Amino acid sequence: MNSEGYHWAKQKGQVSWDQKYEELKAFHKLHGHCNVPPKYQANTALGRWISTQRSQLKDWKGGLVTKMTKARYDKLCALNFQFDRLTGRRTNVVNEALQENQNAEVDESEVV
Repeated sequence: MNSEGYHWAKQKGQVSWDQKYEELKAFHKLHGHCNVPPKYQANTALGRWISTQRSQLKDWKGGLVTKMTKARYDKLCALNFQFDRLTGRRTNVVNEALQENQNAEVDESEVV
């Protein structure tokens, strides 16, 4: 079939993961972080995908079988992906406050 011009498709999950990863890279380039809100109106599927990646990493680290792989983990880490949603939110709030006032001191214990 290859000689007849037939192109073998990637597995469904791989295509979806690669596509969402590219969308995440675009979001990261635009916003400077990977903390896509779960109900991100511009791309609700990306917000759900982010939640899935966090959940799969937790299970994967716990020794459960998931679709998370070392290669996928490394790709996400290359974008400084925050696997802990709360930590990511705190980081964004602190960074935004510091950008607003370069001399500001932020008490991270007060950030929710």
